[in-house]
Amino acid sequence: PDPTGRYDDGRAFELVHGLMDRLGIDRTALIGNSVGGRISWAFAAEHPDRVSRLVLVSPDGFASAGFEYGEAPEVGPVTHAMRFVLPRVLVRVNLEASYGDPDRLVEGTVQRYHDLLRAPGARRALIRRLEQTVLEDPRPRLERITAPVLLLWGEEDGLIPVSNAQDYRAHLPDAELVTLDGVGHLPQEEVPERSLEPVDAFL
Repeated sequence: PDPTGRYDDGRAFELVHGLMDRLGIDRTALIGNSVGGRISWAFAAEHPDRVSRLVLVSPDGFASAGFEYGEAPEVGPVTHAMRFVLPRVLVRVNLEASYGDPDRLVEGTVQRYHDLLRAPGARRALIRRLEQTVLEDPRPRLERITAPVLLLWGEEDGLIPVSNAQDYRAHLPDAELVTLDGVGHLPQEEVPERSLEPVDAFL
């Protein structure tokens, strides 16, 4: 939970910038998955002097069902109810949807997600982040990014389809794409060794 109550991208930029300053890091490679991917590429567009390379794993950013440009999404009562009750089976079902092969999802991973979501204030923070997510047309920002970019995408991604990769490639000046067959939205969890190979080579 953020004590400011802010979960917009501007607040995320403040945190990344502040962390780098505190650690004495002038310039670094950023790696982000999903929402973290959106924060990474948007930070690189706003602060090109701080980012040397970008690895974007199934990044968020383009409009999709329920997420239109300039509008916060509707957060329904079922999501709000998650603050009071969160069955472990519900966590498993949601995670399975993020895997290309649900059989790769081990119980330890389900337990870790369940524990983290039940940490004090975590579910309220997650809901507030959803409520404060307002997407802007990403194309002008993407075109300002000067750092080399690796796009890494699971071909069975059911949350942000691999077809979105072409939208990114059309507007990033220096980007290469690696796709992983049979893999979903979380390749770093589903096939960690395999997904690390192109990242390691790129960095």
